[in-house]
Amino acid sequence: MNQRGDRRGDADQSDDLMRVRASRQRKLHTAFVRRAISSRAACLSCVQIVHTARARAANTLCETRRVYR
Repeated sequence: MNQRGDRRGDADQSDDLMRVRASRQRKLHTAFVRRAISSRAACLSCVQIVHTARARAANTLCETRRVYR
């Protein structure tokens, strides 16, 4: 029974860690999207990190094929 309690404690810790990591990733992601959109180098097929909706909304230009996706 002690093991189960310990695991639960670990899960809480890792959950917090994941939350922190997720928020950090989100910040990096938004920064990346902004930079990509400003440099017009983002493409849904070339750079998959760019969020589809945001890329479409910003009419992100694909540098390799020169088309809007």
